[in-house]
Amino acid sequence: MASIAPPTPVPAAETAVRTNRRPAAVPHPARRLDRLDWAIAVMLFALSLGLYAATMAPTITTASSDNPELVVKVAQFGVAHPPGSPSYVWLGFLASLVPLGEVAVRVAWLSALMGALTVVLLYVIAARHLSRDRAGALAGALFFGLSATFWSQSNIAELYVPSMALLALCVLSLLEWGALRRSGRGTAHGWLALGLVAFGYSLGIHLSNALYIPAFALFILADWPLRLEPGAARRTFSRADFARGAGAIALGSLAGIVPYVWLYFTLPLTPMPTLPPMNGPSWERFDEYTLSSWDTWRFFYLGDQIPGRLGILLDLLWTNFGPVGIVLAIVGVVRLFVTHARAALMVVLLIAANLTFYVTYRAPDIQVFYIPTFAAAALFIACGTEALVRVLRYIFRSRAGRSTRSGVAVGALGALAAFGMVWNLPQTLTYNDRGDDLHLRDFYGNLLREIPQGSYYYGRWAPAWPLRYYRELYGVRPDLNTTIGSRYGEPPSQPWPTGPAFSNTTSRDIDIPNFLWNPTGDSPKWFEPYLFGMFRWHTQVLTETGWLKTFRVLPEPPDDWLLPVDDLRVAPQNALNMEVAPGLTLVSVDYEPRAEQGRPWRITRYWRATSPDLPHVATLLADDPGSEPLALEYHQPLNGQLPEYMAARGISPEDLPRYLIRDEVRLVLPSYVEPGRYAVEVAMVTRKVAAQLYDPGPATESLLARFLAGEIRLSAAPPLDPLSPDFGR
Repeated sequence: MASIAPPTPVPAAETAVRTNRRPAAVPHPARRLDRLDWAIAVMLFALSLGLYAATMAPTITTASSDNPELVVKVAQFGVAHPPGSPSYVWLGFLASLVPLGEVAVRVAWLSALMGALTVVLLYVIAARHLSRDRAGALAGALFFGLSATFWSQSNIAELYVPSMALLALCVLSLLEWGALRRSGRGTAHGWLALGLVAFGYSLGIHLSNALYIPAFALFILADWPLRLEPGAARRTFSRADFARGAGAIALGSLAGIVPYVWLYFTLPLTPMPTLPPMNGPSWERFDEYTLSSWDTWRFFYLGDQIPGRLGILLDLLWTNFGPVGIVLAIVGVVRLFVTHARAALMVVLLIAANLTFYVTYRAPDIQVFYIPTFAAAALFIACGTEALVRVLRYIFRSRAGRSTRSGVAVGALGALAAFGMVWNLPQTLTYNDRGDDLHLRDFYGNLLREIPQGSYYYGRWAPAWPLRYYRELYGVRPDLNTTIGSRYGEPPSQPWPTGPAFSNTTSRDIDIPNFLWNPTGDSPKWFEPYLFGMFRWHTQVLTETGWLKTFRVLPEPPDDWLLPVDDLRVAPQNALNMEVAPGLTLVSVDYEPRAEQGRPWRITRYWRATSPDLPHVATLLADDPGSEPLALEYHQPLNGQLPEYMAARGISPEDLPRYLIRDEVRLVLPSYVEPGRYAVEVAMVTRKVAAQLYDPGPATESLLARFLAGEIRLSAAPPLDPLSPDFGR
């Protein structure tokens, strides 16, 4: 019997032609989102936006040293501090045009909207591509949205949250692009273009995002230029596909280059007193302002300092996610490498790039630079939650299928995750609630009302931005003559002004006008406290650098800073005579027993010392003695001028014990402190207080000693708002 030959296989492509049908594509590797997923996304956006709006700062804030400057710059469509942040200026300028409250609030809304969008994007990334389940994605998004650092930047005008939103959009777009190409459902270069445009534009918000180029490039190269054709067994090369991908890369490049082209041509039009004037665009100036702007900040901490910097990072992870979040993230790293190695590698490389640069970076607010790492950790939390849910269901399954015990176990895991999200919520809420952050408004409301007409105001650049906010954007007190920062070509010897002189700092500071610095030594200056501000512990105010300080600048030393103990002018009313440190006695603390919210309050401290090297001293208001302060202010008595003052008065160090040091200052009491009776305390502090930016912690941990001086009755008073119509202009 003749054998029958088997039929010859027909290639898949020919089958498609003969049947006029497209061969089936590989199943899409991403999970399809259903109506419930989109409902959760809408809920996340609404809840996040509501949270950030409810805790939003009502004006310029002390929560960020760059906040007042960024608000002024975006409203003026100007160039921000190096590296310029042109893309943020463009977005902020559009936000500043929205007629919603004052300019600072309008720009803060940009952060709130972008913050809520980031939370939603992380949910979609996890739900579709990484954990591929609803519960894990929700856990990761909530962990991130409630994290202390991200929340702190989502309710103020700052650039870190818009930057993070664009990075999240880039990651989502690349994952969508890669999933489509692996499934053979199309070239998907629309997603690639969207991702690269988002990333390119983010470079104009913060140039350090260029650190993430290797991570994104490796992910792209893993799926391009070769492509899985429908019905094919392997990837092939297509010139048209390659050209469309190259076009997407070109669009992303333009999105990154165009803002800096604008910056290149705008720099010559931007007043920069510290630099020589420009006749036109200059690459040297552009490079100095952008690419080389981190020279004094990057790779500052090296060698044996790295362990301490890593300790700060671990402390921040603990603060933001707690023990539950950290455990879930560790599990999630393993899970993601098993299920989606390409995505896991991209996320890990993003973290590595972020940490390699910023662990060595010198910045007081270092926590904000780790936000991309925290976002990556949230994605791992999503994967870890999904993995543990799967394990619990496997352990507690029964022969008949899922058992009641499985549901109970999964519910217990959900409760544990929920606890992990909120375990530190009270402290995080206290730390991030800016709803009553009126420190700058209170302080400048009093200062701009009191300072005499025609006065001259000198100071450093950074602390002067709140004053510029009121003057340049709203026209408050145009009669003031301001000289801010050091100036290129400024003569070293400066004449004394024709009107009263004030300053936000002393001659010991940096980046100050020559009038204050007095490099020739022919015109010594004396800085008498004129008006200082009190602040809430967690507002991150650097009082030592002039944010809430104004001095009256005098040509001659005051005659009442040191008084002989038998001087008739020495009449302490509240004698304490407490030895607060070796060789230092607090003789008396005299103050007005009644004061008003948001108004100046006079306090005088008398000291007897054996050395002119005096510690920093804080004045505290608290509900009860020893409790967490409601408001505080600290400075060194006589603001470090005691040695020079003694030399000018001809007083030797040996004679210092025969004098009383008189340290008098008027403090603006914050308007957020409710009317009532409060304890007045004096405390010794260390300079570490000024560095408590990344994680302030309780004030009681940083106060070396506290001494009760008495109590004060605080009464209500109408606010002094420099933007009110009846305020002097």
